[in-house]
Amino acid sequence: LNPAAIGSRRSSAARHVGAMTEALRYEQPWVPVVPGDAPILGNPNAPVTIVMFLEAQCPYCVRGSATAEQAWERYDDQVRLVYKHFPLAFHQEARPAAIAMEAARNQGKFWPYKDSVYARASELRSNPELFHQIADDLGLNMARFQRDLDDPATAARVDADMQQGTSLGVTGTPAFFINGYGLRGAQPIDKFTALIDRELGE
Repeated sequence: LNPAAIGSRRSSAARHVGAMTEALRYEQPWVPVVPGDAPILGNPNAPVTIVMFLEAQCPYCVRGSATAEQAWERYDDQVRLVYKHFPLAFHQEARPAAIAMEAARNQGKFWPYKDSVYARASELRSNPELFHQIADDLGLNMARFQRDLDDPATAARVDADMQQGTSLGVTGTPAFFINGYGLRGAQPIDKFTALIDRELGE
């Protein structure tokens, strides 16, 4: 190799190491995060699990969720996403949205329902029919959807997620745990990939 090529490779390697160091700066201490029976996207046996504590009315969650899904797509069957609800008290529509997502989950439509709610998050405060409109658009059984909205057991699943998040030190959203190592806030994708690569031994 000529000196210019060697210098280019060294520069590229330095940038990679620098990105890795910067990414790990956001890492939180390891904690045991149990996915439980939460909704999972991807290979159930993937070696890397990203547990996401999110809520629909937080604009940073919309962005952070999209970034986590980009990372999931990049790693094929090596990464799975786990969704946990953490509606913040000052976002009045976040808890109803979480309950609606769980009601849709009862009919096998959690992820498309979640995606639709996030895509229409700007309507959460202005459109009181939003949750039913999305359910209808997805072809859900509307009578069952309403029953599940009203069922205390549906809300209890949301409460259980919040209790778990609080026990893990989550105080705001979005919060992510990659094999138990935390990332807080809507971080860029390189923060995710640095931790994922480390967990995969790459």
